[in-house]
Amino acid sequence: MTLTTHALVGAALGTMTGNSLGAFMLGFASHFFVDAIPHGHYPFISFLRSRDPQRPYSRRALVVIAFDFLLALLFPMLLFSSTTPPFVVLLAAVGSILPDLLFGFDIYFPSRLTRSFVRLHEGAHFFFFPQSSWQFPMPLILATEFGVIFLSLTFLL
Repeated sequence: MTLTTHALVGAALGTMTGNSLGAFMLGFASHFFVDAIPHGHYPFISFLRSRDPQRPYSRRALVVIAFDFLLALLFPMLLFSSTTPPFVVLLAAVGSILPDLLFGFDIYFPSRLTRSFVRLHEGAHFFFFPQSSWQFPMPLILATEFGVIFLSLTFLL
């Protein structure tokens, strides 16, 4: 899932708590539940890989991810901050994207701690279905992303 999808779902759930810590924790937990739904990942990123092993992704790929990160913070604030304190919305969104941020951190700065977390994170992706079954065409990837966003906003707004 994209960061924006995780942030919208996490903020929709997290803002129901009404407090900062609860919002962050529920946002963080929502990430793993949403990742258990079979989905694709930035399919275009494979075209943007760098040839430099020290920098696995090209600058163009990092720009795309940075744009997604900005949308992940902006959209929940626009949708939920009129009914929930903005700091609570922000913490829910940050909690929900933190697992992917830690995954990215591990790519550039691997450690035993981040590697352990990455294994846990990847396990959530394949909780219901084995990895070999995750080959999706782009229309299905987009339908999954928009479906998850629609359901979370429909049931939680």
